[in-house]
Amino acid sequence: MIASKSVLLLTGLLLICCSNSENLPENDDDGDGFSEVLGDCDDTDPERTFFCGIRVEPGSFEMGCSERQADCSPDEAPAHNIEVTQPFEMAETEVTQALFTNLMGFNPSYFDACGPTCPADYVSWNQAAEFMNRLSAVLGLEECFACADGACSPKMPPMDCEGFRMPTEAEWEFAARCGTNTVLAGSDSPDEVAWTVSNSEWRTHPV
Repeated sequence: MIASKSVLLLTGLLLICCSNSENLPENDDDGDGFSEVLGDCDDTDPERTFFCGIRVEPGSFEMGCSERQADCSPDEAPAHNIEVTQPFEMAETEVTQALFTNLMGFNPSYFDACGPTCPADYVSWNQAAEFMNRLSAVLGLEECFACADGACSPKMPPMDCEGFRMPTEAEWEFAARCGTNTVLAGSDSPDEVAWTVSNSEWRTHPV
């Protein structure tokens, strides 16, 4: 997720697994009133609670299918130059089951047995938008979505909102590429940077 001008990015999405909270002690090591079981993303720093972000500065990059990629979709070519004009902050990890459940009151995750520090999954777009509104409210930021009866829509263009939202496709690719030209984000080998069919044992893992 992303907080604009800061921007809160829901990387993979992302929810609290109360049924598995016994897997983690409810220690509040940094004394900020929240533990990992309640969604604290950094229990060593009282200034970092529900959002631990990485600031991404403006810049330009070649968006789309690069010469090194062989399995691109037709809509990914040709590569073209994109200018990201505003800085934003992107979450360091996927939203955990702990944080999602703490704010939303339920856990839709298929892999709920993985535990509270695992990524929330099986989250709909509308649930993601409502979650981001609630996170914005908790942290005193502007809400980016209008939600009613389970349906949400953007209140304004994404760059105009100061609260949490999903990144644009360009923001996501810009952050993932991180100034490199590797085939994947950070590597040419998927097993070096991601859980895949070959190494994940068909389950999610703690963030």
